[in-house]
Amino acid sequence: MKTRIFALLTALLCLLMLASCAQDTPQSLYTDAAEQLKAAGGYEINAKMDISVSVAGQTQDVSMDMNMKANGDNSAVNTKMELMGQNMDVDVVYVDGVAYMNQGDSKVKTTVSLEELQEEAGMISSFELPGMSEEELNEIELTKDGDNSSFTVTLTGDEVKDFMNHMGSLTESMAGADATLSFGDMTITFTFDKDSALTNMKATVTATATVQGEEMTMDMSMDFDFVNIGTAPTISAPTDADSYTDVSGQ
Repeated sequence: MKTRIFALLTALLCLLMLASCAQDTPQSLYTDAAEQLKAAGGYEINAKMDISVSVAGQTQDVSMDMNMKANGDNSAVNTKMELMGQNMDVDVVYVDGVAYMNQGDSKVKTTVSLEELQEEAGMISSFELPGMSEEELNEIELTKDGDNSSFTVTLTGDEVKDFMNHMGSLTESMAGADATLSFGDMTITFTFDKDSALTNMKATVTATATVQGEEMTMDMSMDFDFVNIGTAPTISAPTDADSYTDVSGQ
């Protein structure tokens, strides 16, 4: 009996040792984060974006702070933007097919499809991690900083284009919807906490736009802080929704 008990304890100890020796890898961390986003069906992200636009020898800097929330098709985006010395604060909430837009003294609401809202108002209501292959992730080293882990990747070609499609309204707002855009390589650093949860993603990329034969360049840095990744926040219509002017059909 003692021999059997000792054997069981030894086996259990070996299993615990194996579990404790299991190491996170860029692939496992990235895959888990992507699965958490997909399974939750929503997210909350605090984003900061700095864009430097150069055209005809002149440079203009644009800074945006955004809080983005999504739960299924419902979404809410608060944008604070600084452009040419002017501060702009815009709230857009989309709930059950109705968009509520609050900018300064203007409060309007309209019944609109999500696709129309994304196209006409530049609403960012979806977020996906950039696509990367297993081969790419296996070639990356994980860096430890205290309890945090991070890794850095470089995206090229279609990988950059696919990711920036989700951020399209940001670049279009700078270059114009009719601009022809091309992107350089994108450098992205992912950071995970002690529980292996994704907490931050930083990205930098340069874009070149051609507008009516004139070329402009945009240097962009994007900083995304994930709030409780894997959890979809509650999104409701504004408490003063009745005070919004209905412009449906106009």
